[in-house]
Amino acid sequence: MAGQAPPEPESNGSPPRGAVRTADPEIESLRRLLFGDEWARVAELSRRIGTPDGFAAEVSKTLARAIVRASGNDKRLRAALQPSVEESLRIFARRDPKTLATILFPAIGGAIRKSISASIHGLIESLNATIEQSFSLRGLEWRLEAWRTGRPIGAIVLAKSRLFRVEQVFLIHRASGALLCQRSAPGARGADPAMVSGMLTAISDFVSDSFGGEAEDQELGSIQVDDLRVWIVNSPRALLAAVVRGSAPYEMFSRLRAALEEIHARLPEALLSFRDDTAAFEAAGPILENCLLGRGAPGGAGKGMGKGIVLAAAAVILAAALGVWWHREGARWRALTKAIESQPGIAVTEARMGRWGPGRIAGLRDPLAADPGVLAAEAGYAPTAISFHWRPFLSLDPPIQAAREIESIRETLASKEVLFDVGSVRIPAHQRSVLIEITSAARRLANASAALGGRWLVEIRGEADPTGTPAGNAVLAEARAAEVAGALEALGVDRSLLRRSRSGADGGGRVPRATFRVVAAGQ
Repeated sequence: MAGQAPPEPESNGSPPRGAVRTADPEIESLRRLLFGDEWARVAELSRRIGTPDGFAAEVSKTLARAIVRASGNDKRLRAALQPSVEESLRIFARRDPKTLATILFPAIGGAIRKSISASIHGLIESLNATIEQSFSLRGLEWRLEAWRTGRPIGAIVLAKSRLFRVEQVFLIHRASGALLCQRSAPGARGADPAMVSGMLTAISDFVSDSFGGEAEDQELGSIQVDDLRVWIVNSPRALLAAVVRGSAPYEMFSRLRAALEEIHARLPEALLSFRDDTAAFEAAGPILENCLLGRGAPGGAGKGMGKGIVLAAAAVILAAALGVWWHREGARWRALTKAIESQPGIAVTEARMGRWGPGRIAGLRDPLAADPGVLAAEAGYAPTAISFHWRPFLSLDPPIQAAREIESIRETLASKEVLFDVGSVRIPAHQRSVLIEITSAARRLANASAALGGRWLVEIRGEADPTGTPAGNAVLAEARAAEVAGALEALGVDRSLLRRSRSGADGGGRVPRATFRVVAAGQ
């Protein structure tokens, strides 16, 4: 049945217990001949797992591998082990809380310190609101430092308004009282480090013996001796003591706590297995040196502070000048971009003012739109100060439509001409269709001019062939231009839209004719 141990084999290779036995020796011999090797292996397996100790020994060979595979693929193993592991941790915490605290100290120390820092941060913020309402030369210096470092002004005031100096820092083994490492500030007059270590150990023992509790559970925060204060931070394996002259800010205590946590993180084995060798703790020297902070009295720094004020004032003036210049440049840039955007046939999609290089204006521009470079030059920008990037498109703005219409009329009239007979100023009958086309174009020109807000004219140019005299050609050319103008007026063209030209009266023409072109009024 399941759960029962296999039958024990006999040591002489006979059938295992529970096997069917027969009285006939020949059958037994036949069985040995048929199943000899398998029979021996079954006997050996039965011997190895037939007892609880043997079965446990065999299972232990594959238990670790089985747990690894089960933990990755089967959540039931975790669910089965979780109650036992939790109960074991609870029992361990009750029986040996000090060891558990030693294990967790490097991990939770930083979290506790951050929580305390968050509480202090609220106090600094409230102080910050009060201090920001005041103004003084020293306050200006502190504000500049707060702006430069990114720290709150309240934290700067707390640190700068206290005069102090950390003269010595000691790392002491908590259980034995041995001095593990020590650093002193340059020029500091301190007592013998071994004597200080022994004194602190004796005081800690006195506090423990006098007020109860075990030594490792006590936290002696500070000791005041005249103008010296010994700040002490504790951990399960060591304590860090700093001899401070003057009034140090609370930040100093946080710095010591962080240094002790760093030492625990870097030298956990050395602290745990310490006997008498302190060589391994020389690695903690740089950490202790970072704790040798201080701030001297400002009396001897008046001259330096004066220079700082002058530099600060110069910086403020320079910043103000740059601010004014930048404001004016920004206003000029905005005016230019607004002027370009207001032009018909231009759509600005990007306008970036250049800070240390050329600016950039990009967008869509109709070929008939105004030139943005001309507008930039009128605003005082050099040709290289702005980089223009335009993509062509056909605008539907009315002024652009009117300009496009005028261009179309210009091309139409440039291709038209009224031909005359040699020596004649009368318009032949077959040229009447040309006059009608010119009349239509002139009316379109009048409408486009009104839409564009300008004034464009149809200029009539009379020409003569080179066969006559210059004087005669001049008379013919002028008469032909006047004849065409009169004909157009008769067809309904406003006289104000027409202008006559004698540029072809010198006989430079090829045939006797009248040509046309569109010109702006005053051109």
